[in-house]
Amino acid sequence: MNKTVKAIITVAVILAAMAIAYALGASGNALMVKEEQADMLVGMLITTQSLPESDDGRVYAECVDGEYVFKGIDGMQCFFTNKDNAIVSHMDEAFTDKSCGLHVINDDQQNVELKAKLYLGTSFDDMLFQTPVYQTVSGEVYAVAGQGADYSGEEGMGGSFSLSESTERYEDGKTVTCGTSVDIEVEVVSVPEKIIVSQFDAAGRLLSGESFAPGELPDSMKSAAAYIVVGTVSQSGTKYAVFQPDDGGISALYCRADGVCVKQSCAVIWEGN
Repeated sequence: MNKTVKAIITVAVILAAMAIAYALGASGNALMVKEEQADMLVGMLITTQSLPESDDGRVYAECVDGEYVFKGIDGMQCFFTNKDNAIVSHMDEAFTDKSCGLHVINDDQQNVELKAKLYLGTSFDDMLFQTPVYQTVSGEVYAVAGQGADYSGEEGMGGSFSLSESTERYEDGKTVTCGTSVDIEVEVVSVPEKIIVSQFDAAGRLLSGESFAPGELPDSMKSAAAYIVVGTVSQSGTKYAVFQPDDGGISALYCRADGVCVKQSCAVIWEGN
């Protein structure tokens, strides 16, 4: 075999080895990228204290009967988890007007939007911390330290907590951009002192009137009224809300011992409507 042929064979072997090494390297990189996918923002905790210190800056949650518990943290949950491509929301009763929606923009882009409102009584006198919550590719949920703000104040004051992030995930052989946005509106209200429920007929005549302590509405009631007016009495006056058969029921705020105002609902069986 002449030198020229030997040289050609040698070069071919080297090129083949390089190609194999490149393929293995590319495959290895792809596997590495999959293993190192960024954790996804899934919402937040609203807490009155900063997170306890930990070695990695994370506080992991334990899943108990489908609910998540952050040991040592007393917080209001507003996040979702993604399990088997299903979105499950975990939103505390303290939040009202809450919603969790998945918006598929196209085959490789989707966004989950969390929205809620938090009412604080004028008796609330503490800090609130915006504590981001993340989920790993393997499904673990953890919280990291966030910013705090003073939300004690007079009626009508407030603000908002907002977070927005996106990350890339590898699903079914393609890259999918997954976005998350969280928007929690905060409003300070005067502490409710009494709830007045007034029922009216279609002509506006008063059929009945009842008073309840905040948080003591019945679970349900029957009504032959055309509409019901619920008045929430506080030191700042009385605020009214009108409910009709299409609403299904009535509701009113009451203030918990921690100063957070929670909405209580009462189902209404509308008779003759």
